[in-house]
Amino acid sequence: MGEYISALSNAACLYDQQRAYLLYGIEDKSRSIIGTSFSPNKHRVKNQELKNWLDTQLKPGIVFIFHELFRDGLKIVIVEIYSAFGFPVSFKNECFIRVGTYKKKLKDHLGQERQLWEKLSKKNFDVLRFLDHPPKSRNEQMGQLMRRMGICEERGSGVDKVVSEAEFFQLPAPNFEKGDDFTRVTLYSHQKLGNMDKTDKVRAAYQHASLKYISRDFMTNTSLRKRFNIPSGNYPTASRIISDSVSDGLIKLYDPKSGSKKFAKYVPYWA
Repeated sequence: MGEYISALSNAACLYDQQRAYLLYGIEDKSRSIIGTSFSPNKHRVKNQELKNWLDTQLKPGIVFIFHELFRDGLKIVIVEIYSAFGFPVSFKNECFIRVGTYKKKLKDHLGQERQLWEKLSKKNFDVLRFLDHPPKSRNEQMGQLMRRMGICEERGSGVDKVVSEAEFFQLPAPNFEKGDDFTRVTLYSHQKLGNMDKTDKVRAAYQHASLKYISRDFMTNTSLRKRFNIPSGNYPTASRIISDSVSDGLIKLYDPKSGSKKFAKYVPYWA
């Protein structure tokens, strides 16, 4: 499994994808559900939990998540694997890549290796993606140790929590800025909607759409009114904010074919 995680994480970066997926319980050729007995939370390697053991063998540390679900009484396991960032992902000090339908050693495919390094070197993190982006520890071993000691999270989720709390207390959206050698985050005290400028409103709408999407939901006119505490009869105000956010390219319609504006659903631009 570690080799496949390495291969898929590197391939996701190579093909400009945010994530890759490894499925158990799906027949390769027919794509039909056949089920699996694999239970990642119960599986042990050298007396260690599977995920913990994989964490020690994958370098640099990346985010991968196990999902277990059932369809028609058959179990499916999905491994959600985030794209490589900074360096190619290796397993037991060997990097892998997906070539067609095969898993290969990256060093044996110089063309893909060169392209991957070009992708990694050009991959410049966008502050708009602080939300729901796979966090990366500067010191993976220290992060693992402090998490086991209960001192802190191994990979933080602070940005998502801050934005969520700002929404809950109906504060202006935090502003994330990046310079040549710094990152700055500005938090704001309470402010009436009428005192916010267009940029403030659009930033809040984008962050609201992002929070909704990562919680498997959608932004709507109704949800945005609740976020800003806009009275239900004043839906045109929310509509203007949505329109401005779409024009700025920060959100988009979930279903462009839908003709309903009243019940339209919106997602962040990267969804």
